[in-house]
Amino acid sequence: RALKTNTSPTEGEQTLKKAIYFYQKSIQKCRGFDYRNYFNLGNILLSINKEKEALTCFKEVVSFKEKYPDNLSVNYEYDLKTSEKVIYDLEFEQNLISNPVPFSPTLVNSVSSELNEYFPMLSPDNDLLFFTRKVDRTRLGDIAQNVVEEFTVSNKSNSSYHFSIGEPLMPPFNDGTFHNYGSATLSVDNKEMIICACKKERVYNQSYLNCDLYSTKFKRSGAGGNDFIWSPLVNLGENINTKDGWEAQPSLSSDGKMLFFTSIRKGSRDNDIYISLRQEDGSWGKANPFDEINTAGKDKSPFFHQDGETLYFVSSSSPERKGMGGLDIFYIRKTDTGWTEPKNIGYPINSPQDELGLFVSTSGRIAYFSSFQNGNWDIYSFELYEEARPEEVIILKGTVKNEDGSIVKDAKVQINYDGDETLNETINVNEDDGSYATVVKVKKAENISVTVDKKGSSFAIARIETKDIINQLDKPAVIEEIKVQPIKDGQNYELEDILYNTESFELSNESRFTLRCFKDYLMNNPTYTIRIEGHTDDIGDAQENLNLSQNRAAEVKNYLIELGISASRLSSVGYGESQPKVPNSNSANRMRNRRTEFKLSVQ
Repeated sequence: RALKTNTSPTEGEQTLKKAIYFYQKSIQKCRGFDYRNYFNLGNILLSINKEKEALTCFKEVVSFKEKYPDNLSVNYEYDLKTSEKVIYDLEFEQNLISNPVPFSPTLVNSVSSELNEYFPMLSPDNDLLFFTRKVDRTRLGDIAQNVVEEFTVSNKSNSSYHFSIGEPLMPPFNDGTFHNYGSATLSVDNKEMIICACKKERVYNQSYLNCDLYSTKFKRSGAGGNDFIWSPLVNLGENINTKDGWEAQPSLSSDGKMLFFTSIRKGSRDNDIYISLRQEDGSWGKANPFDEINTAGKDKSPFFHQDGETLYFVSSSSPERKGMGGLDIFYIRKTDTGWTEPKNIGYPINSPQDELGLFVSTSGRIAYFSSFQNGNWDIYSFELYEEARPEEVIILKGTVKNEDGSIVKDAKVQINYDGDETLNETINVNEDDGSYATVVKVKKAENISVTVDKKGSSFAIARIETKDIINQLDKPAVIEEIKVQPIKDGQNYELEDILYNTESFELSNESRFTLRCFKDYLMNNPTYTIRIEGHTDDIGDAQENLNLSQNRAAEVKNYLIELGISASRLSSVGYGESQPKVPNSNSANRMRNRRTEFKLSVQ
């Protein structure tokens, strides 16, 4: 699209100006003499960035056949196709420029320095910013300059979006094993990282910088210790990496089951995006090209947001996917039936220059990118406009402990959505610290409960209401610690969150949600039989309290039967105010005494 000259800039400009003058004069004298006057003039105008004037010229080429059919040369059809392509490109760009999207980038202070910083990656909980910093580590007396790329982490201070200057990560990073590091991706619990690392190797007797994907786990160091360290980097293997290819730019799904990455390998047309699925044993399956995205051009830098639906990526402008001219950012959404068509994120986020990629915070409101400005690479952030945002999600974090405070082993938690059981999921509890983390879709449930699934343990539940966290999407929601008790035959266990209106035995919606979770517990333990016991405080008549407790216990029993639990496994009884848990001396104690318990028998 650019006309090149071999003369000096000044001479070249004069040559182009003369050419423009003579073509314009020729057109004025005889508009239908030769379509090539318009075609050549359009190319010259493009070369000096006069797109609007050039567009007019190429449109004249297209209409020339109808206006002057007797004045066509043998090359017209070829030049016609070229003109139509240029018109499409120019109108696409002008449409983007005429309809700009909101974009006000600001420098991420402290992180961005006089050095080069790039490849930003924000932890899902928004507290850590990982990036690569190029540092001169040449020491006094060194013969050769020693410039290295250090994998660096910055911590967020108490004030929102303010990060520290950052420190190089300790081994297994930055220890000399690898020549340099690329971008990385982090699991939703901050305990697993997949990173691109490059080594100098010899392939086919030639020196080669081999970039592969590696994994590392954040694990407790030493028995009983509280210090956590990253484990040695482990190559993801031949299902992901190739010996003579290039694998980089990983992005892990929030459930940890899908890995997106960029590769140049045999069979790829250029930079292509690949997908791998995690197998039952934790390994990664054979990677396949992401056909919904890949074109004959460059397709790279995937970022799969924690909402599990929105994927951002970079693609070069090509006949298959039009951009602003270089590498543009696009996004695509996962649906029940597949993927939507990729959409250009818009101007001026995309510019005529190359965009390297985009990283979007868990809330979906803030995006990060690296850009070359004022002589070096820095990291910037901006508020992402609403249409391009992912679905609103929040990180839900918590811990599960034994009754004595020790770490639970071999436990899972189930995340239960009130109103949409299809969203329920089961995740493992980390055996190093009893923690768990998951992504919650804010708009798809009013209430969320977490129940523990551990063989030989009692029913344990914690609840959270999304209305309490809807305005705090930029930080994780921390649910109360769950304590699990070992099952003992004949022992009583309290069914928490079984609530009633005053002097009523009708179950509240919250209580029904809790009982639906309790139903799952009973289904998973079919040999358990239970007796449901109702209790009240001492306010009111004792006989009325006894009747009320009996009705409440019976209501719980009947609802469990309605949910599918066999009536032969259930019985109910009410004790009124006769068995207080604590003295009825104040309102807080009376609340504790208004309770529902279950006595468990193991058959």
